[in-house]
Amino acid sequence: AQQWWPMTPEDRESLRGVGFGPKLTQAWLEANDVEILLRAHELPAACRGFQLWHPKPDGSPRCVTIFSASNYCGDAMNRGAVCIWTPASFPRAEESGKGCTLFEHYAPDFNA
Repeated sequence: AQQWWPMTPEDRESLRGVGFGPKLTQAWLEANDVEILLRAHELPAACRGFQLWHPKPDGSPRCVTIFSASNYCGDAMNRGAVCIWTPASFPRAEESGKGCTLFEHYAPDFNA
C-alpha cells in the first residue's frame, strides 16, 4: 500500500509529517518507472482547481494536484479542475497550453 503525504515546495517536514518535495517526488517517479504523478485530495494554493509541482529542467511539472470539487462543501469558494491529455501531449502539463488541458470550473453555493 502507498501512503501519501502533502506536497511541499522543498523536501521538509509538513504539518502531517513528511512533506513530499522535489527530491522525494523524483525518487518516487524513478522507483515506480513513471514520468508524472497526478494526485488529488488536497485543495491547491490560491483555491485553484489544480497546482503544478516540482518542475523538471524543461519546465514541465513532475506532479500535478487536481481538485475536482469546486466550491467544496458549498462554501469554500474554490475552483475545481479536470485534466485531459491526448496521446500526443502526455505526459506534459503546463498552464501555457502545452501538454494536458487543465479545465477549471466553479459551482455556485448550494442555496443559490
